[in-house]
Amino acid sequence: MSFCTPSSRPPTRVPPHYLPLPRVVQAMGSSKASSPTGDRDAEVAKLRKRVNDLERERERLIHSTRKAENMADKNYLLSQQYFSMIKNKEDKNDKQDTEVAQLLREAKAKAERAEENANVQVRNLQAKLDEMSKRALEAENALKDEKHQRETTHQARWLGRC
Repeated sequence: MSFCTPSSRPPTRVPPHYLPLPRVVQAMGSSKASSPTGDRDAEVAKLRKRVNDLERERERLIHSTRKAENMADKNYLLSQQYFSMIKNKEDKNDKQDTEVAQLLREAKAKAERAEENANVQVRNLQAKLDEMSKRALEAENALKDEKHQRETTHQARWLGRC
C-alpha cells in the first residue's frame, strides 16, 4: 500500500520579472511654452497619474506573487510532511501486520501441538480403558466360573448325601 507522493524536489520559484516602465513623464517637460493651450500639461498629468497607478499595481502584484509563492512553499512542505506521516503509518501497519501474522502462525502451531497431545492422551486413556474392561470381563468370567464350580460342587455334595 503506497500512496503517490509529490516529487521530492521543491517547486521551482520563478522570480517576478521587473520590466522597466516607459519613462514618458521624464521625457516630457512640464513647460507651458511648448503647449500654447495647456492641453499638454493635462496630458502629462494624466500620464503621470497613470504611471503611478501602474507602478502601485505592479508593486501590489509583486507582493501578491510573493505571498502566493510563500503559501505554495508552505503547502508543499505541509504536503511533504503529510505524505511522510502516511508513509510512516503504512510502514508501522505493515510491521504490525507482519507481527500479527507471525503470532497467528505460532498460535496455530501451538494449537496443533496441543491437539496432537490431547489425541495421544485420548488414545492412551482408551487403551487403558480397554485393558481395564478386558480385565474386568475376565474377572467377571472367573467369578462366574468359580460360582458355577461352587454350585456344581455344592449340588454334587448335596446329591451325594442323598
